[in-house]
Amino acid sequence: MLFPWTIVQWQLISHALASLVQDPILECINRPLLDIHQEAETNPDSFDTFFFCHAFITRYINFGRPLSGYFIVCCVMELQWTVLAQAVVAVSAEGVQCRGPLKEAAAANKAWLSLMKRAAKKLPMEDGATKGTLNSTIRGSLQCFKDLLVQIQDMDIEPPIDTYAWETMSESLVSFIFTNGTH
Repeated sequence: MLFPWTIVQWQLISHALASLVQDPILECINRPLLDIHQEAETNPDSFDTFFFCHAFITRYINFGRPLSGYFIVCCVMELQWTVLAQAVVAVSAEGVQCRGPLKEAAAANKAWLSLMKRAAKKLPMEDGATKGTLNSTIRGSLQCFKDLLVQIQDMDIEPPIDTYAWETMSESLVSFIFTNGTH
């Protein structure tokens, strides 16, 4: 079932999450993993450290959820547009029900399906806060896409799976398209 988010809640979430994807925070998240990996490579006598680090990081990669700041950026992008989609869905009296077992991204899919069938709620633009948050989200999405595109173009090979680059670029485009279309 869709959660009845409000535009104000989306604004609060978007502002709170914006600080999470700033470069200094992402560096704090990525740096310890790099340090542990380098320590394990430079100190081969410490088999336990190497094995633990390799097993720990591999577990996340094998489940398609790399433990990195890159993955957090992807999650933030997806969370922003999913909450916004649910906030603007005009739910009818019977609501939008999920039938059968819930699968990953079910709420986002239901919101998109509803928005394709019915017009979205009109957003309150009078106070400027909604428009400001939408513009900020658009700028952030485009900047994220641009930064990743530049990094990938500078690489000689495909980006590693643990960077989550393609997925993050996809989520930033969805966020841009959805957010831009709501105002």
